[in-house]
Amino acid sequence: MIRRATAEDHRGIVALIARHHYDRLSPEERKGGFLSAEFTLQQVVETSGDLGIVVAREAGEVIGAVFAFRHDAGNHPPIVREMLRTVEQASLRQRPLGTRRFFVYGPVCIDRKHRGRGLLRSLFSAVLKELSGRYEAGVTFVANDNAPSLRAHTAGLGMEQVGEFDFNGRRHSVLAFEARENRQ
Repeated sequence: MIRRATAEDHRGIVALIARHHYDRLSPEERKGGFLSAEFTLQQVVETSGDLGIVVAREAGEVIGAVFAFRHDAGNHPPIVREMLRTVEQASLRQRPLGTRRFFVYGPVCIDRKHRGRGLLRSLFSAVLKELSGRYEAGVTFVANDNAPSLRAHTAGLGMEQVGEFDFNGRRHSVLAFEARENRQ
């Protein structure tokens, strides 16, 4: 089931993200994808109450989650703040992102056991449905050494690379997309 997250999902979201964070995975596990940022329970609660988090649940467990939050919301992790500095100089389809109403998409995490079943596309579509008409564009970042996630977001979802930045010694791509339903 895919739906907007509620209070009953918050701890499951934190646990899902923690299990897939770069620092907690072996080099072999990272080949399947990883997250570069972590969120506390408080940040999950705040995001859930803002633009929201869309979750996929199965057998009472959160198996996937996509965050969406306002770029001007404030209490962003340092890596998101660095991405937003890059976005200030970026354009999507020859229009500066800074002149558009945009939101931050991500992190997105799908439990390893449930990947390859179309959950990413379903979660992404649910986010677009929630925010279509309110925002013109969305932005996110993916670590350049996270090939599965880059491929899933560019080739799979049609996002465009609009910039790059360094954070903690690693290079990241900034991706952007038009925030409307049925965009592909």
